[in-house]
Amino acid sequence: MASDLQAIGVPHAARDLRIDAPGEWSIVDLDDIKLADLVLPRLKTLRRPVTDRAHEAVRLLRAGPNETRRPEYLCELMMRASPPQNVA
Repeated sequence: MASDLQAIGVPHAARDLRIDAPGEWSIVDLDDIKLADLVLPRLKTLRRPVTDRAHEAVRLLRAGPNETRRPEYLCELMMRASPPQNVA
């Protein structure tokens, strides 16, 4: 799992290393930026709502440095459709 910008580079590195992605690997990114729609093979994305993360950040700032509760987010798995493999 990686951020969107990291995940976008993975298919290129995999191709350079002769790794079959997504055949051998499945690439999952976080946050679902628009640029991720342009990457082939298509990335799977865990979408984390920005408003939830913002509320949690404010809560942590108000709680101070002794806060021990870890943030938890509900995520939505986005499965992007891959283009057909044998298109002439």
